[in-house]
Amino acid sequence: MKAAETLRHRSAQKLSIEQLEPRQVLSGNPVAACPVTSEPDDAASGVDTPAEVAAAEVPASTGDLAALVSVSDAQAYRNQLLAGVSQIAIVGAPGQIAVFDPPGAAAGEGAFGVIHDGDYRPIVAASVWGSGRIVAFGHNGYTNFNSVGNSLDTGQFYLNSIEWITGIADTSAAIVTPSSGTRDWLVSQGFDNVSVHSDWENYLAGADLLVAELGPNVSAAKQAAVSNYVQSGGGLITGGTGWGYESLGYDLVTLDGNQVLREAGLGWANGFRNGTTNATRRSTELANASQALEFTQQLWSGGSGTTAQQEEAGEALQTVLDILPADHPLAVAISEAFSGRADSISATPFTPVSNSLDKAVLTWESNLLQATPVEEVAAHHTAETIYGTIPDDAPRVSDTVSIDTSSTRWHATGLYAAPGEIVTITVPSSLVGRGFRIRINAHTDNISQRDSWERMPVVHRSFDIDQTTIQVASAFGGSIFIDLGGNAYSPPPNLGDVDINIDGAIRQPYFVLGEHTDQEWIDTFRDYPAPYAVFVSDNLIIVQRSSESATLAEPTALMAWWNEVVALQDELAARLEPRTGPELINVDIQNSAGAAHSGFPIQAYDRYWGNLADWNSLPVDGSWGDFHELGHNHQRGWWTFDGDGEVTVNVFSNYTLENQSPDSSNSWAYSADPLETMQRAIADVAQGGTYSNKSSRWSFWFQLADGFGFETYRNVFASYEADNANNPSALPSSNAEEKDQWLVRWSNEVGYDMTEFMVDTWGLTVSQSAINSVAALPDWMPLATSLGDFQIDLGELQVIDAAASGLGMDGVATFAGITSQPQHGTLTDSGNGTYTYEPNIISGLDSFTVSYQSSAGNTQEFVIEVTVGTGFLPGDVNLDGGLDSNDVALFLQGWRSDTTGLTEAEQYMHGDLNLDGTTNFSDWYLLREAWNAQGGVALSFSALASAVQGDFNNDGNVDQADYSLWKDSFGKTSDPSSGGSFLAADGNLDGTVDLADYTVWRNHLGQSFSPAAEAQVSSEVVAAVTEPADTSTESTTAPIMGSSSDASDERLGRSWFSSTGNPVSRAPNLGRTYVTANSSFPTATTEHSLLDTLRVSTQLSAEDAFAPANFSSDASLRTRNEEITLEAARDLAFDQYPMQRSWGLRAAGARTMRITVA
Repeated sequence: MKAAETLRHRSAQKLSIEQLEPRQVLSGNPVAACPVTSEPDDAASGVDTPAEVAAAEVPASTGDLAALVSVSDAQAYRNQLLAGVSQIAIVGAPGQIAVFDPPGAAAGEGAFGVIHDGDYRPIVAASVWGSGRIVAFGHNGYTNFNSVGNSLDTGQFYLNSIEWITGIADTSAAIVTPSSGTRDWLVSQGFDNVSVHSDWENYLAGADLLVAELGPNVSAAKQAAVSNYVQSGGGLITGGTGWGYESLGYDLVTLDGNQVLREAGLGWANGFRNGTTNATRRSTELANASQALEFTQQLWSGGSGTTAQQEEAGEALQTVLDILPADHPLAVAISEAFSGRADSISATPFTPVSNSLDKAVLTWESNLLQATPVEEVAAHHTAETIYGTIPDDAPRVSDTVSIDTSSTRWHATGLYAAPGEIVTITVPSSLVGRGFRIRINAHTDNISQRDSWERMPVVHRSFDIDQTTIQVASAFGGSIFIDLGGNAYSPPPNLGDVDINIDGAIRQPYFVLGEHTDQEWIDTFRDYPAPYAVFVSDNLIIVQRSSESATLAEPTALMAWWNEVVALQDELAARLEPRTGPELINVDIQNSAGAAHSGFPIQAYDRYWGNLADWNSLPVDGSWGDFHELGHNHQRGWWTFDGDGEVTVNVFSNYTLENQSPDSSNSWAYSADPLETMQRAIADVAQGGTYSNKSSRWSFWFQLADGFGFETYRNVFASYEADNANNPSALPSSNAEEKDQWLVRWSNEVGYDMTEFMVDTWGLTVSQSAINSVAALPDWMPLATSLGDFQIDLGELQVIDAAASGLGMDGVATFAGITSQPQHGTLTDSGNGTYTYEPNIISGLDSFTVSYQSSAGNTQEFVIEVTVGTGFLPGDVNLDGGLDSNDVALFLQGWRSDTTGLTEAEQYMHGDLNLDGTTNFSDWYLLREAWNAQGGVALSFSALASAVQGDFNNDGNVDQADYSLWKDSFGKTSDPSSGGSFLAADGNLDGTVDLADYTVWRNHLGQSFSPAAEAQVSSEVVAAVTEPADTSTESTTAPIMGSSSDASDERLGRSWFSSTGNPVSRAPNLGRTYVTANSSFPTATTEHSLLDTLRVSTQLSAEDAFAPANFSSDASLRTRNEEITLEAARDLAFDQYPMQRSWGLRAAGARTMRITVA
C-alpha cells in the first residue's frame, strides 16, 4: 500500500508552539510522524494486563538486585503517586525517560519508573535525590498544569505528586513556576501560595516545590540552583521532550536539562508515544538501567527471565545510552558487558532485530561508531546490505564544488563517501568556526523507538568545520553535504560563493535544476556509481536510491515540478520572511516513525514510500504523502487545535494536489472534489458531538476552501503572521483561544458569520464572546452540486436537471438560476428546472454557470465545463465519424471556398479544416496529416496535386506568372506542422520550394482550372483512394516513373503507380523525378544553370511522399558531379537506399547522364 493512502487513518497529537519553544516557532513545524498503520489498542499490542504487571513487579528470577531505592519502596511510592489514577492525558507525543542509579548515591536514593508507554519505556519517572524528590514527565507540556490538569485523571496525579514530593497533604505548599497556566490551575484547586517567575532560580528559598521545564537553554545559574535546592530537600516537577529537542538539533548528552537530571538518575531520551496512558502500566525495577544491566548479566550467565522482563531491561539499557557520556561509570559498565556481542547481531531488512537486549547492544555499538576516530573507521558489516553496493572499479575523485552561502541549511555536493573510507575536505577559512558542519548521508533518524530494526539505530555522522582541512569517514557511507545551519527562513551566512575541495569520494547521480541539463543527466550523471542519488532545486532537495531514477529522462521537468510544490505551500503559508533554505526529503531504508515524518530532513520509510523521481505518475497522481509532510513544515500551532496535527496539515496537501495534480485518482483526490467533500462532511457531522470528538475532521477544512478559495486561507494565515511579527500578544495562547480566533478571523475575512457552519453544524466549541463578535455578519452554509463537467459531440443534446442537483449540509440547496450562458452552444430552459444544452462547435471547450442558495441565505456559483468533440475525428470533413473517400470528395468540392460567416460545422464541411475562412493548402495539409495518422491506405496526394497544383498564384491558369513566383521563392522553407505558413510556390507541400515544385508547375503548364475539370480529377482521386492498395513487390520491369510509352512525354513529378494503376501505399518512389536527354526547358535557361545539363534530381521518402529525404542527406554524395550511366545511377540509388531496390528503374537505353546531387 502506498503510504499516502494510509495517512488518513490516524490523527497524531501536535506539539504546540507553546509546548516546544523557541526553535519550534522558527520552523513552524509541529514535528509529526505519519503512521504506516493506525495505533493498535492494548489488546492487540501485547500489553500486559494489570494482574500480569503486578505479578511481574517483583520477578523471582532477578535475584537480589542492588537497588538503591528498594523494590518495595519503589512500589510503595508508585502506589502513592497513582492513588485514584486510572489514565493520564497525553500532551503532544511524550518522550522516553532514562532511569538509573546515579554514581555515589546512597541507599534509598535513586530513580525509578512510574508509568511506561505499553512497551516498557518510562514516560513518567521519579527520583529521590539527596533530601529532595522529583517527578518527571516525558513532555515539557506537562509543566503547564492548565493544559491537561482537567483531563482524565491527570489533575489527581498532579496533586498526588505534590503531596509525595512535599509531604504536605493540603494546599498550603509554596510553589514557584514560570508558567501562568500552572499557577491558574493550582489556584483553581485551592493553592494560594503560587508565584510566577521566569527567573525562578532567585525565588527558591522557602519554596516547597518548583514546577519548570528543564530542557535546552537552562543557564548555569539555574542548573546550580535547582541542584542545590532539590538535594537540600526541595521538590521538583519537571517535563522534557527528548526526541523533540534532538529533532531541533540538541545533543541529549550535553543538553542543559540532562546535565542536572543525570545527577538524580534521570534524563530526557529519544523516542515518543501518542495517545492516553493507562496508569496500570506500571514500571518495575527493571526500568532502572543499573538494575537492568545486572539482570542482563545474570541472564547471559545462564539465568532466566520472562520475555516481559527482558523487554523492560532492554528498553532501559537502550534509553540510558541516549543520555550518558562515554566515560560515565554506567556507560563503561555497559560497554564491558556488550563488547563481545555486537558482531553477532545484524539489523537489516532481511534480518530485522526486535529483541530488546539485542537492540540495547546495537545502541551501544551505534554510540561507539559515532565516537570512533576517523582514522579507525571501518565499513560496518551491514552497510552494503542496507545501502547498496559500490562497484569495485568506482573511481575515487578529487573535485571542487562551489557552495552558494546565500542559502541556509544543507548544500549537496554530488559526492558520496564510501563506507569506512576517509574523505578529505578542504574549505576556505571563512567557513571555519561558524558552527557549520559536514554531514555524511541524510539518514539522520534515530530509529531506536521502532519495535523492529532494519538497520542500526544511528547511521548518520557529522563533523564540525573547525579547521580548513577536515578528514571525515562513516561506517555506513553516504552523500556528502555541507551544513550551513539555520532554518528555512533564517538569515543566511552571505559569504559569497565558496569553493570546497573534496578528495577521496565517489560521484553519485546528481542533478541541479538550472545548472545541469537533461542531456548531461542522460549521458553521464545518472550512471555515476554511488547507490544514492541527489536532486536539487532552490526549494527542495531529494535523496533516494539511485535505482529509482535510473531510467529518468526529464530531470528538469521533475525538479521544476517539485520546486513548485514547495513554492505553492510557501505562498499559502503567507510567511512574512522569504525562504532562505530548501526542504529536504530523504528516503531511508527505515525511519524513526510511521511511513514518513516531517522536520528537517523529512524522513520517509523506503518500504512504504513512492518513487519521488517517477515522472510518469507524479504530474497525474501527485504524491499526497510528500505534500502532507511538506505541509507539516508549514503548519502553525495558532490555527491547529489540540489533536489536529494530522488534520490542518492537509490544507496544504489539498492545495498542492489541486494545483500540481488536479486529475489525481488517489485516495485523497476527493479533497479536490467539492461534491464528494460535501458528502463526506454530511456523514462526518452525522456522528454528533463536538468537533474534537469526530473521527474525521478533514472535510471541515476542505469545505472552507471550496466555499471561499485558497486565497482566503492565505489571507487568514497572513493575519496570524502579521500578529506574530507586530503584536504577538494578539495570538492565541490556549486551545480554546485557537478555536475562538479561527471563527472570528475567518468570519471577518469573508464577511460572513461562520457560527452556523463551524459551531452549530460541526460542533466547534467556542466562547460566547467569540460568537457575539461576528453575529452582525450574514450567515453562511456550504453548497455543492452534483452537476459535473461533461463531454458531448456536435449534434448531441445534454439534459441538465439543475433544480434537483444542489446539495447542502442540512439538505437545503435551492437552485437560483443560470448566471452565465454558454458561448459555443445553447442552453434551453424546459420550464421545470431542467435545461438542454446543444453545442454549435465541432470541438473545443464551452462553459456555463449555475447558482444555488443555502438555508442561511448565501449563494454560490458553480462553473460547468463542457468539452465538445471528444469523438471528433480530424479530417472527417463530412462529420460522419469516419475518414474515407467521401471526405476527400467533399474537401475537393470545397476547394478555394470562402467560409467566413459560416458555422464551424459548415466551414468544416467546406474543407476549411483550420476554420480560418478559406479552404486552401493549409487545410490540404491537415487532411493529409489525418490520413497519415489513421494508417492503412495512404492518401495519394500526388494525384490530388495534378488537379490543383502548379497554379501558384491561384489565378486559375498555370502560366509564366506561376513560374516567376516559383523562381522568386526558390530555396525558401517553412514547416507547416510547426505552425509555419505555407509557401505559395511549394507545390508538393514538403516545406521547401525546390526543383520538385518546378516539376509540378511544368507538368501543368498551359492548364486552366475550371470547376468541371477539377470535379473530373476529383472523381479520379476519390476512385483511387477507394480501391485497395497494391502492396505487392514490384519487379524491376516496372515502368520508369513518370514515363509513358513515348519517351518524349517523360516528365518530372508525375505520380508513380504500379502496373495495376493503383497508388502504392508503401511506395517510397512517389515523387522521384528525373530529366532525360530529350527533355526541354522553359525559356531563359541562362537563369537556370542548374538545369542546363542533363541531370537526375532524386527525392526519396520513407513510405510517405510528403516527408522527403534526398541524396543530400548522405555526405558522400553532396559533392558528386560525374558522368555515369543510367544503370549506374540506379545502382547508386540502390546502394544508398536499399529499401528502394524492389521498385527498380528501367532505362529506355544506356544513355549517359550527369548526376549532380545538391
